[in-house]
Amino acid sequence: MPTSMRRKRGLNLSLPFTSAPLPKLARNRTVFLGAIYAKGTNDVTRNPVTAYIWWSAAAVGATAANDAEMAVLVTKQRDTLATTMTAAQITEAKTLAKQ
Repeated sequence: MPTSMRRKRGLNLSLPFTSAPLPKLARNRTVFLGAIYAKGTNDVTRNPVTAYIWWSAAAVGATAANDAEMAVLVTKQRDTLATTMTAAQITEAKTLAKQ
């Protein structure tokens, strides 16, 4: 993920994308970051690719932590977002999410 997408006002927003269970607070943060990028705010430009990446990370973390309810919720959000994305954006998001 490019540094510009990970840093906002000096804060490092990156999390390691592994299959290791993330603590619940970290999973909630990944869901929140996905929502911020999905909608955009005054400070953050809407970026569906980045939102897809964060929601993919949240789904993996929830699955690894045996939080099926959260995994289903985040996966539905991510898949709904994907319906508004181009095929190229989805391919890019999936590629970056695997890194």
